[in-house]
Amino acid sequence: MRFSSADYPIFLIAVFFAYAFARRSGIGRALVVLLLGDLAFTLVAKDPHLLWDPIGNLVWSAEAGVSLEPSWHWAVGAVVVIGAFVAGMRWAGALASPRGQSRLARGLVVALVAIGGLVAWSAQAGTLDDTSAVVGAYAHLLVLVVLGFALGAAQRDASRALGRVIVLFVASALFYQAWAITQVGPYRYLLALLLATIVLDYYLAIWIEAAEDPTARKALVIVSLCSNLGILFFFKYCNFVTQDVLHLDVRPLHLILPAGISFH
Repeated sequence: MRFSSADYPIFLIAVFFAYAFARRSGIGRALVVLLLGDLAFTLVAKDPHLLWDPIGNLVWSAEAGVSLEPSWHWAVGAVVVIGAFVAGMRWAGALASPRGQSRLARGLVVALVAIGGLVAWSAQAGTLDDTSAVVGAYAHLLVLVVLGFALGAAQRDASRALGRVIVLFVASALFYQAWAITQVGPYRYLLALLLATIVLDYYLAIWIEAAEDPTARKALVIVSLCSNLGILFFFKYCNFVTQDVLHLDVRPLHLILPAGISFH
């Protein structure tokens, strides 16, 4: 999604109102935020058929003039979002604790390794496009899990701030994926690279704080700088250094510069 896209203002309005409605509790408000989240996903995916949420599927398909019949997807989507909503009400406080964040980070590490393995295997087998199509067909379920949890968290005063932050996280991830999905090959999964930098910096920050030896702390800071700036260097300056500075006899890499790489 480009800034010049006609969908961009609609996306921003949907995110603004979703964040605003999440300020207070209430089932009605939660349903409105859910519908706005479905709208944001539809603007990215360009296909209301990919919505698993029955309410959002009906509303946005009708708005797009697409006729749909009840599907088993609706039942699965309803169960997923309701389950995530209940989980958010019960366990949002636990997620906000250091122990909960640690568990979330470990889960993200496992998920990112699995995604990397899947992309590498599919690319090697020449089936990456088919794999991406399957991932896209089920992607809304993941959005429902995270968004449903956020809406559940927003029902409690103690965890409402966390719920609203997660709503913004969902919107930010969708906005970034709107660019990534237009790319080719493994570049469609660059959101995973962004998440990997987040997890890496999370662990490095913990290790730096826990380090008592000044030398070890400085070494960890250097690792943090090298890892973050190394990603920027690889995508933006690798060919410049190898071809124009060092004049190495190597083939240039045809890299696509990830959106917002300077801010990673």
